[in-house]
Amino acid sequence: MQQGYNALFWICLAYIAVFSLASLTKTVWVAVLIELVALLLAVVVSRRLLPCRAAEADYDLGFSPRPLPWSLPYLPFFIGGVVGVSLLTSLLCRRFGVDTSFDYGDNLWVCLLTTALIPAVTEEIFCRYLFLRYLLPHSRLGAVLASAVFFSLLHGNFYQIPYALFAGLFLGALAAVSGSVLPGILFHLVNNVASALLYFFSDTALPGILLWVLVGALVLGAVGIAFTARRLLPRLRVALSPAGCGRVVGGLFTSPLVIFLILLIGEAVIVLCRK
Repeated sequence: MQQGYNALFWICLAYIAVFSLASLTKTVWVAVLIELVALLLAVVVSRRLLPCRAAEADYDLGFSPRPLPWSLPYLPFFIGGVVGVSLLTSLLCRRFGVDTSFDYGDNLWVCLLTTALIPAVTEEIFCRYLFLRYLLPHSRLGAVLASAVFFSLLHGNFYQIPYALFAGLFLGALAAVSGSVLPGILFHLVNNVASALLYFFSDTALPGILLWVLVGALVLGAVGIAFTARRLLPRLRVALSPAGCGRVVGGLFTSPLVIFLILLIGEAVIVLCRK
């Protein structure tokens, strides 16, 4: 199993290395192409290197659209949680003088492509379909925890890591329970689109409108969850069973390669915080 861990993280390192090249180019379409190539390489290589064994049929992770309708009531709670954690993190960052500003450029449509659609698809396929799917047969809870930690570190800055960790836990549990990556892609996309719109229209009435939409969605979502909880809770208990969790998380994050990766990302975070 340790060989599988190391193979998984070699794929992670290669993905990060190729994906990072996108930030070195000023041409948007070249950056998008590089990001897609990074994902394609990760998918192809993982098929050859990762000794995946399928989980039970009810929990095998794929791209089925069937869970989308019953997962929609949970969307506003995901968005609300991300917003809440990001606000708390923002307060801490201001307290310690950490810069939380983002440069989304000046073109809304390019921004929606490069910071909403592409990340939602590539990050979910990599972090959930590849990373989570490999670990699921060994321990679902361990897979959710490990993939969430990696997803948060992948963001590489102090401001984003806390709410990315929350998002990773939520999206990982959603994928493990639903057996599909599509709900996570949808949730991720909605969150990123909302962030981009708030950036471009912060001086308009849109922030207030989105706030009331979120409040209304939370109420409707609570009603929807009341009707789906009976069917969902048994699956959630099975999907998040602690059996094998310590072995998966402990084994994964104590291999020399993983320690090196965490130190590398930690150094990048420190450098960014000092700027």
